[in-house]
Amino acid sequence: MAIARYGYSYRSNEYMSDLFKTMFPDSRIATDFVMRSKKVSYVIAHGISVYFHDELVKDVKKSNGYSLIYDETTTVGVKKQLDIYLRYWSEEHHGVVVRYFKSILLGHATGAIISKEIIDSLKTDGIDIKKLLMLGRDNPNVNKTVENIIDKEIMNERRKQLSSNNGNDDQILVGLFRIGSRSAARREDFVCVAESICDSVAKVMLRFVNTRWIEIGNCIERVLQQWDIIAEYFLVFMPQHCKSDIENCDRYRRVKLYLTSTISKIRLEFLLYISRTIFKKFLTWFQQEGPLVHMLYDQCSDLLKTVCLSFIKKDVIENKTVDELLNLSFDLQNNHQQNSTVEIGEMARKSLNKLTIEEKKQFFVDVRSFYCKITKELIRTLPLKNKLLKDLKCIQPSMRNEDESSSCYLRLARSMPQLTSTTDIDRLKYEWISYTLETIPNEWIVKSKFTDDYDLAHVVYHSIDYYWNKVFLLTDELGVPKYNTTAKLVKCLLSLSHGNADVERGVSENRNIISDDRSLLNQASINGLRTTSSAVRLYGDGQPHKMPISKLLLSVVSNSSVNYQKYLEQQKKILHDVAQSNKNNEKKDIVEKETDLLDVQKLLQQQFDNAQKYLHEGNERLKHAIQNRDFNEVDIAQMFIENSNTKLMSIREEIVENNDELNKLRKKLKK
Repeated sequence: MAIARYGYSYRSNEYMSDLFKTMFPDSRIATDFVMRSKKVSYVIAHGISVYFHDELVKDVKKSNGYSLIYDETTTVGVKKQLDIYLRYWSEEHHGVVVRYFKSILLGHATGAIISKEIIDSLKTDGIDIKKLLMLGRDNPNVNKTVENIIDKEIMNERRKQLSSNNGNDDQILVGLFRIGSRSAARREDFVCVAESICDSVAKVMLRFVNTRWIEIGNCIERVLQQWDIIAEYFLVFMPQHCKSDIENCDRYRRVKLYLTSTISKIRLEFLLYISRTIFKKFLTWFQQEGPLVHMLYDQCSDLLKTVCLSFIKKDVIENKTVDELLNLSFDLQNNHQQNSTVEIGEMARKSLNKLTIEEKKQFFVDVRSFYCKITKELIRTLPLKNKLLKDLKCIQPSMRNEDESSSCYLRLARSMPQLTSTTDIDRLKYEWISYTLETIPNEWIVKSKFTDDYDLAHVVYHSIDYYWNKVFLLTDELGVPKYNTTAKLVKCLLSLSHGNADVERGVSENRNIISDDRSLLNQASINGLRTTSSAVRLYGDGQPHKMPISKLLLSVVSNSSVNYQKYLEQQKKILHDVAQSNKNNEKKDIVEKETDLLDVQKLLQQQFDNAQKYLHEGNERLKHAIQNRDFNEVDIAQMFIENSNTKLMSIREEIVENNDELNKLRKKLKK
């Protein structure tokens, strides 16, 4: 388990037996301990991971619904790897969990192939695809094919039941990293330049990737901290000592142009303010694993309002509903704030004094344009028109007694006909009324309270699945659970995914397990390592020594050698069947080719016989023409004979070639 959790190699156990014998010379267990790399491999792949995978499948089958989250990545072995995670309400853990399900190695990763692998994986483990609530992925606009195919599969199973900113700041961040940090020599030069102009310790540039937008704030902060060092290195040191390297380098020219612009630094300060103040909380908050889908609509609404209030007049935004904000003319200058009140951050505000009047004007034009683009993109991408997300607010504890919550709750129930019948909806109405009248202890909602060093009060809340699990345990006077139907619906609602962070974390874990020297691991080994690591994180709080060891687990591990041998026999049989199938197909192809050649031979023979008839006819005509002294007829007969001979020669060559091909095929059939 430690090998899977911490990414140790299989060979790390090769000499453990000698180590244990030395450490515990009086122990018979240590003396008899043997764990070679091959044994480690099959114990994990065909023992421990099989047990935990089966436990996962049993747990998922008990749930009323689940979300499936997937992502593809390219491994160090240049293979496409499809990672699949399941998010569901676990009856075993009394809350929402996100579990690693399976990894699949692919060649081509088209939508049709991915959807087939997902459907086949669910069917193989007997997980009901009709319980699938949603597909989670990086971008809702990609892999539409996967969504459509799986939707079609679900519908078939249900038998048709209802069911960016101005400028190029990001490119400059990339350029600073690639020019200044990807060479050991240049890193050393950069440190020397830093020591020559100041006492601060030089730090290399952080790598910025467009798809890892959450890290842009850290990258900008590092650049601003070392702005003077960077300027000295790129504008003074490199032209003197690296002239040949930068002479024809477009990336260097862009970096130089950016560093010499007086407006560049203040632009970065503004972007840092945007990253820290507006987006960081939102982005990091929804990286959590716990259920947050009930908060997604409000948080998205607040994000849009925050951006709008940063550059649009308050009286234009004030008292506007979300629907009204979506239709707001945010690009009209009459709706914009004055330069003095537009939010650019205190650091950027102080730097304004370094700009000329024209540069200030241009800067605020860029700022407004940037805000407009952000607003436009948020309106386009945020799910603020999604009625289901809006209604999900009702399951928050604070919304229990709100007038609109009852109608929202019933709309949610009606939007999931695969979960709730008309009878269930009638029960839900009654249970919701009972729920609103329930006396809920505050301890179910508030986890703790504390006061910080500034005498500010803080409240830490329980996860919402903790709260609802307490509600589901409530019983009436007869000991019957009060909220059976509500539990069925709410557990599924909380299983809806609020993002793809779970599977993205899996990609990082996968990179840790499948390092450069383990690129040849097969699919069974990868699944074994990932499944075991996921189980250690869930059952042992990430620490292998805390894992509960059951008799069933020990039994499965003891049988792992037998399972491994069965696996090898299955693989051997598969290879034999494939080889036999290829052989049969090849034989079938040979027979078909032989039949075709025989048909050709028959046709050639007919043509040969016809050519001989024409030759005989030509000879007869020549004979009669000579007897009759008809010289014109003689010429015609000779031409007839010449053409027939040419035709016979050509057909004879084709017959010989055809016979050679037939002989080759018949030799292959005899082998």
